[in-house]
Amino acid sequence: MPLPSRLSLFYAAFFAAGGVMMPFWPLWLEARGLSATEISIVMTAALWVRVATTPPIANWVDRTGRRSLALIGLSWAAAVAFALHGFAFAFLPVLVIGALHAMLRGPVLPLGDNIIMLLSAQHRLDYGRLRVWGSVSFLTATLAGGLVLRERSADLILVAVVVLLVLAALAAHALPPPAAEPAKARRAPVLRVLGNSTIWLFLLSNSATAASHAMFYALGSVHWRSQGLDKFEIGLLWGVGVAAEIAVFIWGRRMVERLGPAWLLLIGGVVGVPRWTVTAGTADFGLLCLMQVLHAGTFGLAHLGTMFFIARAVPPEVSASAQGVQSTAAGGIGLGLATLASGPLYARVGGDAYLAMAALSVLAALAALALMRRWDGRILRI
Repeated sequence: MPLPSRLSLFYAAFFAAGGVMMPFWPLWLEARGLSATEISIVMTAALWVRVATTPPIANWVDRTGRRSLALIGLSWAAAVAFALHGFAFAFLPVLVIGALHAMLRGPVLPLGDNIIMLLSAQHRLDYGRLRVWGSVSFLTATLAGGLVLRERSADLILVAVVVLLVLAALAAHALPPPAAEPAKARRAPVLRVLGNSTIWLFLLSNSATAASHAMFYALGSVHWRSQGLDKFEIGLLWGVGVAAEIAVFIWGRRMVERLGPAWLLLIGGVVGVPRWTVTAGTADFGLLCLMQVLHAGTFGLAHLGTMFFIARAVPPEVSASAQGVQSTAAGGIGLGLATLASGPLYARVGGDAYLAMAALSVLAALAALALMRRWDGRILRI
């Protein structure tokens, strides 16, 4: 199998599992008798376990250079851990097993991203056209899951996720080890990454952009439903956003080459301001569709900017740690805290909660501007 197909296969397999887990796993938890509060605790605990464990694991990977071995081992262990849910019938064992799975699966995507970005640079591959299959797979799995799992036993959700996790583990074997030497300096790779002030500007911009999506991910559908949109319209709005994201991954390479990573991070922050401000104040379906097209910037371009900043600014020997820190800061701490705040904020001010997301986009843009002034486009001395 050609190398680009092998790399695309990893993304397709990984995100297929997520496409079933994200919308349907809470339904399995509910079927096992967990209350809404207990479900939220299980989901939140998994998030913070990932925050705590991903950087140390990435640090070990940079120390040893065993990227492929770690990816394969963690992928299989995550599949086995998730299968243990079949033996859990109460809140406490579900909580413990969920935390174990989060610890094992949390580093898988950052490690996969790290390996694929290194291979993309070494073989001059178009990263966006590899990553796009993750978005396509996620959307396909979500739609197929809705059709297959509808009105069937909740236990089928567990079976489906386990099967997809096994496929993801098999796909991990398809990634060849990249050429990257182990970190030789005595200082821990994670500390080397966090000791650089330019990295902190990057993390601030990336995390603020990620956090600006919290209201949309958590309560966007609920808000649109309260405004009178039906399920079909809401589904179309989500579909428009995914389609815009896919388009960026297919054709975004030229923007990376012409503008550079920092500019893409800036664009991601800037377009978030009108997207979230308008979304806060309208129920017009056509206008909302237009705002969803801006997902191309707030997620698609920002993601490309993130991946290529790490590829161009961070020495390969500490790149796994940089990827792990970025994933933890943006997808864990930033998005996690903003999601926790979204519920109470929405309960108080309704759709105006999106204005807080617009403020986060402003912060992301300002941090990206500072990054552009600080970073000259070359590898940092870390």
